[in-house]
Order: sequence, then C-alpha cells, then structure tokens
Amino acid sequence: MSHRKKSARSASKKSVRAKPRSKSVRKKTPRTIKFDDYAIAVGERCYQSFPCQHQVWMVNESGRRTTEKRLISGPDIAAMFIEGDEVVPRHFIEYLYDHRSPLEYGIKRADVVRLTKALKIDTKFIPISEIMKGIKVELEHGSELDQRVNVTGDDLFTTLLIALAHFVECGPNYYKGLEKMEKKTCKRQKKHPRSIFLE
Repeated sequence: MSHRKKSARSASKKSVRAKPRSKSVRKKTPRTIKFDDYAIAVGERCYQSFPCQHQVWMVNESGRRTTEKRLISGPDIAAMFIEGDEVVPRHFIEYLYDHRSPLEYGIKRADVVRLTKALKIDTKFIPISEIMKGIKVELEHGSELDQRVNVTGDDLFTTLLIALAHFVECGPNYYKGLEKMEKKTCKRQKKHPRSIFLE
C-alpha cells in the first residue's frame, strides 16, 4: 500500500507543470529636455495622428517624472528640443520643413536654418550659404536628372543629409572643389550626351 501511495504522489507531482515566468519588459527612458528653470520628459509612445502626439511629464530636481503630464503635438515637441538646444529626434524632424519638392518650390532658407539647428550643425564652420549650395547640387539625386536614379524623392531633409555627409568627409570647401572638377569631367558628356541605360 505504501508503495502505491508513493507512486501516486510522484505521478501527481509530474503532472503539475511549472507556470512560465512572465517576461519583464524594460521600458525605454523618455528623452529629457532641460531648460533654464525646468525640465520635461517626452514619452516614447506615439499617439499616431497627424500631427502626432506624445505624453510629456514635468521632471523634478532629482530627475524623476512628476504626476503632472499632458499630451503635446509633434511640432511643439520639435520646437521644444530646439529651444532646449538638444538634437531633435528623427521622429519629429518631419515637422520642421516644407515637404513640397525643392525643385518646384525652391529651397527655403528658413527650413534649412531650422534643420541645421535640429541637427546641431556648426554653421560658423559650414555657413548656411554653403549648405544651401550643397543641397542645390545634391538635388541631382532626386528626379532632376532621371527618375530611374531618384534616391531622395526630392525630400529636403534627405538631400541635406547627403550634402552633410560630403562636408563630414571633405570639409566646408567640398562644393567649391566639386564645381571645378565637374566643369572638366562633365564637359564631354554635355557635348555628346549618351544614356547609360540600354532602353
């Protein structure tokens, strides 16, 4: 009898399965923007609308979020990052410039100034005039030359990033040197144009 009881107990123990442990999800720390006399934390969660909205909390002196919170729109948050002299996250960049084609509507200096502030570009080292010259040149990576080699979609911010990549690589005089080089190398192609495509 005792043997049967033991086997029954062991069988009951085997039949009981251990409950799976719940995985702890680590929440991302909100970005904090510090101003002269206060600070705010911007939540990661995006309430998808247009413009988008994010939860924003006031932050106390110890760096912790308070219970004081409210929803703020993407454009206002982008402006807050610039006012706080912080790099604007990509998520909010789209609210800082006109999305119409620069080829059709031109490159607006005000948009370029806002974007350079958003990325914290040193405009004393690379003047706005040179950056705008760079954007004008890099529009060739859009629909200016041929739709088949369009990689920017005529987007101002994407075109700006291409220009900035060249400044990072070669310094503020990149487009001055490029202008001289293209006059020589592109002269023959302009006289005797030939498509690189078979069709």
